[in-house]
Amino acid sequence: MRTSPAGIVCVWPFINLLYRSNGLSDAQIGVLAALKPWTSAPSSFLWSGLADRLSAHKAIMLATFITSTLTRAGVSLAHSFWAFVVLAVAGEVLAAPVGVMADAAVVAACKRVS
Repeated sequence: MRTSPAGIVCVWPFINLLYRSNGLSDAQIGVLAALKPWTSAPSSFLWSGLADRLSAHKAIMLATFITSTLTRAGVSLAHSFWAFVVLAVAGEVLAAPVGVMADAAVVAACKRVS
């Protein structure tokens, strides 16, 4: 599976089929699906707070974007439930702040222009 910013939108809705093809049960697939909101919500606040504290928004946004893309690409190499759990949690923790920080960057740029 190849992931890119635009490609993830096309591939990620079918991630459950990958889980199923690797022999995961319905309950395990449900756990993996439930991890997204439980990890992405708190991590977006934590990453954003860290970026504010360090004044390193661009660096943190770039680092989390690249590492989340690599982590999500690694899902295609996993074959066990616990490997999928680690990659799902890591992918969400790393991907969550990208949208929040991109929105903050746009708002900050608009304030400078006006």
